[in-house]
Amino acid sequence: MSDEGMSDEMLAVVRKDISSSGDFGEVAAHVAAALITRLDAAERDRDALREALHLTAPDGIRQPRRSELEYNAADDVDEDVMRMTPRQLTDDDKDKLVAIKGNAASLHGFFGTLGTSRELSLAKTKLEEAVMWAVKHVTA
Repeated sequence: MSDEGMSDEMLAVVRKDISSSGDFGEVAAHVAAALITRLDAAERDRDALREALHLTAPDGIRQPRRSELEYNAADDVDEDVMRMTPRQLTDDDKDKLVAIKGNAASLHGFFGTLGTSRELSLAKTKLEEAVMWAVKHVTA
């Protein structure tokens, strides 16, 4: 593309028209027709892309297909991802939870004796997250 925003092939056509004809009105009409053709093609490409992505909102947010919104409970027969029905914990599992939470509480308390800083705040948050994941593991 040149600095004017025209393609090299379009510039070649304009140069040829200018050299073969002294009538700039004719050249301008030819260039205008070429630009309109390119704009129409670009608009068709944009519309095709929009349709392919199912974009209906002007802000470009992808709208889900109807099939994506339909939920089939049969697909999740073996999985209880949200743990809607909790399982009964064994005594061993309960002991593990007490150990995880007790040790984490001790470490959390120790962090409190070190002072205050952004780093310690992050350490406490990450410790809480680690406890969450460990509990999730035991109760899975």
